[in-house]
Amino acid sequence: MKKICILLILVILLGSSTIAFGGPRADWLEYRGGQINGRLDNKGERINNRLDRRADRAYENGYENRGAWLDKKGDHLEIWYDEKGDRINQRHDNRADRLREINP
Repeated sequence: MKKICILLILVILLGSSTIAFGGPRADWLEYRGGQINGRLDNKGERINNRLDRRADRAYENGYENRGAWLDKKGDHLEIWYDEKGDRINQRHDNRADRLREINP
């Protein structure tokens, strides 16, 4: 009975990802944050490129105001997605640092 209790306690303690697996989990969080950041950067760039093409067509057809608005909107969205990716990456890095403090 004592062996079962001790084994159960060990399973509970070692099963906690914040205690037993702080290092690998922290590495994964940093890796995942970088992946998400890169994906959002690419998404913002693709949207901006698409809106730039639409703006070029608007300029060619004589719609200067529409073209300027599309250029401005594309630049704004690219910056917004870039900052969003940076925030997510920073959040993952902070979580990884907290895990490393608990289990170096």
